[in-house]
Amino acid sequence: LNQLGNYLDPKSTAFCEQAFCEQATQSVSYITSFWAKVKGEEANPHRREVEAALLANIHNPHFDQVVVFLDREDNAESCLEFHQTMADLSHQVFSMTVEESNELLSIKVNCVDVQTGQPTYYHMFNNALSDVVTGDVVVLANADMAFDDSMSLARSLNPEILLVLG
Repeated sequence: LNQLGNYLDPKSTAFCEQAFCEQATQSVSYITSFWAKVKGEEANPHRREVEAALLANIHNPHFDQVVVFLDREDNAESCLEFHQTMADLSHQVFSMTVEESNELLSIKVNCVDVQTGQPTYYHMFNNALSDVVTGDVVVLANADMAFDDSMSLARSLNPEILLVLG
């Protein structure tokens, strides 16, 4: 914990030499996976919580990009329906117009249809290395985690270092 404290203290030499870069402003991509809703089935109760967390991260100004790897079956919603759900929620929660929410989603969110089943860590690390991901710094997290303004610190992370918080 003391070492992590050094990484987070901008006065520490470890701050710039190891995990963080002095005055750097890296682009930040948030990468996650989400299970597609099967058409005609009742939604899992946890799904709304995950959608709320995804929405919070999409609207988090400290993420330049949000990439959702949508795990789906043939009879499940596609990325088009995922975008529509997020647009509807943006309208309901943030009172955005359809045009505003569609613009935000088209600029910031990339949805990738995958049919690999629930992803393993191996899959997710490979996803983070895919051409779809444009950020210098990649935040890889479960879809039910919502991040706050502390994510602004990610812009100063050294993109050559793997930093894991648990």
